[in-house]
Amino acid sequence: MNGHTVPRAHLRPGGLLRVPLYLALFCILVWPVLMLVAGSFRSAAPGFDAEWTLAAWTSTFDSPGTGRAMSNALLLSLVTTLAATLLAAGLAFLSERTDVPLRRAV
Repeated sequence: MNGHTVPRAHLRPGGLLRVPLYLALFCILVWPVLMLVAGSFRSAAPGFDAEWTLAAWTSTFDSPGTGRAMSNALLLSLVTTLAATLLAAGLAFLSERTDVPLRRAV
């Protein structure tokens, strides 16, 4: 061959079919999050004249309930992670080390 051949992996039709899928996923998942984050730094709703500002962020972190909400969220995440880990470890032990019925279903 002449060294200018295209690898067979690039000739598959699935490669071009993925582009619209990735574009749709970007529009559905990533774009709204980007707009939400960008909007949190604007002083007015989208489509109106606005300035870039940190006012929303400073008022949020100055609020007395923010610290409590963050500590509640952290505590909840720690407790649920610990519970899920213990449950998973118990099920893994039962699945691999015992002859309990339906162990393959787990």
